[in-house]
Amino acid sequence: AYLTPPPGFFFGKDGKPAPGDLLRAAPFGRIAFANTDLSGVADHRSSIIEANRAVGQLLDQVLS
Repeated sequence: AYLTPPPGFFFGKDGKPAPGDLLRAAPFGRIAFANTDLSGVADHRSSIIEANRAVGQLLDQVLS
């Protein structure tokens, strides 16, 4: 099955940020989201970049 994202999913809508941008902006407590779907490009390079970003966000919380 193939899901079609609704309008505004990748680029935002009506001046609001896209859901992926909200998930990537900062961790929610001790949870950071790292998924290639957040970048819009599902490949191994994007997964490494997303994981690096998420781990960096969590380390910033722990080390500060």
